[in-house]
Parts: sequence; C-alpha cells; structure tokens
Amino acid sequence: MNKFDREYFLETLSLFALTERVEVVSTSMIRYFINRRLRITVISIRSGDDITDADLASLSQGCPGLHHIDIYGCDNVTDVGLASLSQGCPGLHHIDISCCYNVTDAGLASLSQGCPGLQHINLSCCGHVTDAGLASLSQRCPGLQHIDIYGCGNVTDAGLASLSQGCPGLQHIDISGCYNVTDAGLASLSQGCPGLQHIDIYGCYNVTDAGLTSLSQRCHGLCHIISRCRNITAAGIASLSQGCPGLQVLYH
Repeated sequence: MNKFDREYFLETLSLFALTERVEVVSTSMIRYFINRRLRITVISIRSGDDITDADLASLSQGCPGLHHIDIYGCDNVTDVGLASLSQGCPGLHHIDISCCYNVTDAGLASLSQGCPGLQHINLSCCGHVTDAGLASLSQRCPGLQHIDIYGCGNVTDAGLASLSQGCPGLQHIDISGCYNVTDAGLASLSQGCPGLQHIDIYGCYNVTDAGLTSLSQRCHGLCHIISRCRNITAAGIASLSQGCPGLQVLYH
C-alpha cells in the first residue's frame, strides 16, 4: 500500500462502524480490506484502470455480504468478474457497471442467476449488451426497479418488452441513445410497468407522439421525462401532460 492509499484508508476506516462503505482507489486497497476481514456492504471502484476480474473474485470471496457495488469505467472487468460476484455475493441488489466495455449478455446472465434480488443496475455504454441480456434480467430479477441502458445501441423493442413482462415494478428507465427503440417499445413498457416514474428517451429518434400517448394512458404517476426527440411534437407532450398530472418535461 503506497502512502496515498494508506492515508486514504486511515481516513475511511473511521467511517466503517457507521456506514460499512468504502471507496476503493487501487487493487492494493482491495487486498488490504479483505485481509483485515472488514465487513463491507457498499463499495465504489470508480474508473479503476487496474481493477480486474481477479479483484472482483477476491471481493466476492472476502465480502459475501456485499449488496452495493459501483465499478464504473473499469475497462478490464469482463463477464468473468460478474460471474464471480454472482457466485459470492448473492445478496447484491445494486450494481453500476456503466462504461465496462467488455461486459456482454453472458455477464448479465450470470449476474441475474446468482443475484435474483437485484433492484438497480446501470449498464450505460455497455455496447455489447443486447435484448438477450435484458431478457436474462427480466426472467430472474423480478424486483428490478431501476435500469440505465443509455447508449446500448443493440437494445430494441424486444428488450423493453422483456423488461415489461418480467419487471412490473420498474420505476426508472434510461433508454437515451437506444436508437433502435420505437413506439412499440414504449407501448410495452407502459403496459407492463404502470408504476413508471422516470424515463429518459433522449436521442430515441424512432419514438413519436404515439409512444408518449401510450405512456399517458397507463403510467399516470410519471413525473420525469427527458425527451428531445426530433419526431416528438408539442401535441405529444400535451397528451402526456394530460395523462400524467405530476409530469416535469426536461429538454423537450
């Protein structure tokens, strides 16, 4: 452990008794925490270029009570690392793997199988994720409430249909930049997830006023929508506002 890691560790350690949370900045810190058998339930590893699947395997073995992990921007993490987490941390309910570019549908299949209580997942910019990955989540994680798939260009209406069928309690979805999503996808979401509160469709250029009408007819509790889609007009927003009285429209 270098000087910076040691100072950061000492500063963070005092918080464990209350929070059991830690932000990791290097692989050496992971090893230090595990070797000391510290009970960690929430861990954040942000843009860890040196974090690998082996580190996640160590975490899964040393922190079986982990229920929240952020590994945003960890380029060296693959499906193998997610498989380790799924096997060692069955109580995981929150994971951020945004910008983990080597994660694919296979990783989501492992994660959903081992962590059926998953409630929150961020897959933003995971370009290898497709409808098949969303189908895995929908089949095994029925309590999913929050999903971000910003920039997942391989996701289509079929993926949203899977989520709507398997995750009826979904409240938040970000599909911005999912340019293969159409009105049919929003119709599926509105039918299967009537409790939807937040949706981001920024850059979904195949979505039109008809998609908003579907939301307005079934998702009356919708309070936030980020649109800015070239085929959405003021008429579509007006229709949505009538059906969703608490609506706040951002970036229309």
